[in-house]
Formats: sequence, C-alpha cells, structure tokens
Amino acid sequence: MNDMTADGRRAWALIALVGGCAVFTAMAAWGLYLLRMDMQRVFWLSMAAHAQVFVGMTAIGALLVKRTVKMSRAGLEISDNLQEPGQ
Repeated sequence: MNDMTADGRRAWALIALVGGCAVFTAMAAWGLYLLRMDMQRVFWLSMAAHAQVFVGMTAIGALLVKRTVKMSRAGLEISDNLQEPGQ
C-alpha cells in the first residue's frame, strides 16, 4: 500500500515544516499587529517568535542533512555522509 520512498517522506516532511513555519510567522505578525500599543507584550511575543523560528530552521536543517550516528564501546561516531548499503 505505502510505496513512498525515504526521499518522498523527507520531501513531505520538508513541505510540512515550511508550511508550519509560514503559518506561525503569519500568526506572529498578526499578533504583533494586534498588540502594537503594548510594548512589553510585543517584546515577549517577538522573543517567542524568534525562538519558534530558530526551532523551525533547526528542524529544516536537520531534515536536509543526511546523518548517521553510530555508538559503540569505543565512542560515538557522527557522519554527515550517508553510505547506502552495497556501496
């Protein structure tokens, strides 16, 4: 039934993340507009919006990098180069 490849799932995840970030940005801008006369609330809402943008950009960056993490008794190995099986 589910014939979606790993790359297809990654593409849909990227679309969902970008869409979520765009919606949050629009909501934050609308909230800032509504609170424009109360500078203290505008400041804290802006800080929350910056934190959310940081989380979204970090998630997008993590999604775009193919990374492997291997853990053994010798230590932890993190690689950004994904080796496909059989190569």
